[in-house]
Amino acid sequence: MFERDEKGLVKGLEYKYDEQGLIDWRAMLDDKWLYPNPSSVEKGICKRNTPVSELKDKDLCIMLGGLKELAQWRGFTSVQYAVVSASPEYVAMTCQIGWVKNFETNDISEKEKSFSYRDPILFSSVADAHLGNTRSFAKNFLAAIAENRAFSRAVRNFLRINIVSDIELGEVKDQETYTEEQSTIEIDKIQVLKKLMEQKGVSFEDIKEKLGKAGYKEAANLESVEQISPVWLIEVIKKLKKKQ
Repeated sequence: MFERDEKGLVKGLEYKYDEQGLIDWRAMLDDKWLYPNPSSVEKGICKRNTPVSELKDKDLCIMLGGLKELAQWRGFTSVQYAVVSASPEYVAMTCQIGWVKNFETNDISEKEKSFSYRDPILFSSVADAHLGNTRSFAKNFLAAIAENRAFSRAVRNFLRINIVSDIELGEVKDQETYTEEQSTIEIDKIQVLKKLMEQKGVSFEDIKEKLGKAGYKEAANLESVEQISPVWLIEVIKKLKKKQ
């Protein structure tokens, strides 16, 4: 655990700040944790060996180790995960991080006038992993991938880093189909659902009714399949595939 000063900052660490006087966590990120985004390489925007200093953030990827390093510097007291949905083909998970307070949050104890680990700031993000957005061997470890993705997003979003993490990457190609136990899942789940509805003779109103009975609170307000949340979308697809 790092020793921190009265502002909640790590003693001896050289910080970089933006124009508003806040810590610029993107600037704090060492280039060793960055590399060209495979998608940008595929599109010809850059090459695999293009120096990261020459690329925009949208054309970069950050390694999980880099986010862990920043999280340790920022300081946290807890990391908690909760499974939103889980099946052999799909896992969705949330990650909640308890961040320590510092001068940026205006929460440094007025009584003690010093840094404290008490009453952390809670921040969470959600992520999923399924056969259509994971690569190679990762398809066999969906829970672990979803966990790391949720952590990565929680760190990136809280620290205002607009670079996708490598653990969040799926296949480079925009359209690809995967087969597992004779079950096909396309990356574009909306189109999959529409095709299944047509094949099974199921109307959108039928879908809304089933979602409502299943406990989807927003079912009554849905106007199209595009508005169905990703988690429930997968559940609907699974149900329709089993429908005779």
